[in-house]
Amino acid sequence: MRERKRGVVLVGHGGIPKDCPYDLVMKLKRLEAQRRSTGGAPTAEEVELDRRIRRWPRTGENDPYQSGLEALAARLKPSLDGSLFRIAYNEYCAPTLEEAVEELLKEGVGQVTVISSMLTPGGSHAEIEIPRTIDQLRRAHPDVVFRYAWPFDLDLVAGMLATQVKRFAGSPGSGGTDSPEKVNALGMAKRVESAAPPRGTKAVRRAGRGAAMVRDELAQAFLATGSFKWDPQGGFKLASGLTSPFYVDCRALMAHPGPRALVARAAWEVLKDLEFDCIGGLELGAISIATTLSDYGFRATPRRDWRTFVVRKQPKDHGLGKLIEGAVQAGDRALIVDDVLTSGSSLLKAVAAAREAGLDVRYALVIVDRKEQGGRANVERQGVTLFSLLTIDDLRRRHETAPMAAKT
Repeated sequence: MRERKRGVVLVGHGGIPKDCPYDLVMKLKRLEAQRRSTGGAPTAEEVELDRRIRRWPRTGENDPYQSGLEALAARLKPSLDGSLFRIAYNEYCAPTLEEAVEELLKEGVGQVTVISSMLTPGGSHAEIEIPRTIDQLRRAHPDVVFRYAWPFDLDLVAGMLATQVKRFAGSPGSGGTDSPEKVNALGMAKRVESAAPPRGTKAVRRAGRGAAMVRDELAQAFLATGSFKWDPQGGFKLASGLTSPFYVDCRALMAHPGPRALVARAAWEVLKDLEFDCIGGLELGAISIATTLSDYGFRATPRRDWRTFVVRKQPKDHGLGKLIEGAVQAGDRALIVDDVLTSGSSLLKAVAAAREAGLDVRYALVIVDRKEQGGRANVERQGVTLFSLLTIDDLRRRHETAPMAAKT
């Protein structure tokens, strides 16, 4: 009896393309939640929305998750002893697990092994949704053998993670230098035969990955502290009088020491190579930001002596009647900071006041750019280079992928 062809499907979570309208995703999630609460079948509208999002055009720029999974797949495939191989996504991206399996069956595969990129137990995707789909496939194809290579052996996972730590931190006494060897998932050393990158390249790549991780942690912190709220039905009234489906509360975020540290670390990656003397902005939001960045710069290497100042909304009606308070003088190079950028009016008020006081303002930084009302363009038209630690898209994506408990 001839042996059946074997196939392997690697299933990843699936990412939302950066340029996919967020309202489409939220509408899909509402329809899914309604269906699950009633136990009914997907409506035609839900099916069409799911298809539209999954088939959204992808690039490495708008869907880095897909690029990452494809890179993993390219390394996995040569180790599968000639098995036919496909990638699938649990949500948001095509192909689905069902579609990937159908492709394998068309090529005569009689044994399908499904493996997930999600390593730890307890998640609904790997523990509930993927097994449910496999059960449906078994019923639809009773002559095909399906295996689900999950859960992972946590001892092997722990070994892989420990080896990764050693690669970056080094063994005791090594001073944290990189090993000249790469390691595979079983913790076994494999000599790298390709030429080593130029000195410093690894450090630059790690720094880039580290900065991205800090930004992601900062986005998570907005949810954990209740500083990002989403209400597409009622919405929130903004200072401009307009209503928005989301609300960003950086003052609530900055009330917590952990998130303040994340803001400082993310900002340091942006600011460390810029030349300026002082940091300030419009009361009240800019006060904690300027102080946090100044303190971090003073402790950093090399040390930065960034002084701080605050721009009052109105000059004092007593004393010296100052509009700007702090350790600044005419000719100082100033960085203007603010918490949230919408139209840019509050930030530009601080820029104008600082320039009126003789400060040289070339740079500004905000924690979140809402990407509304032309804020960035308004600021940059005044000759100010604007940096943002996050955009509203970052918070939306993090809100979408967060557990339900983190969204309340």
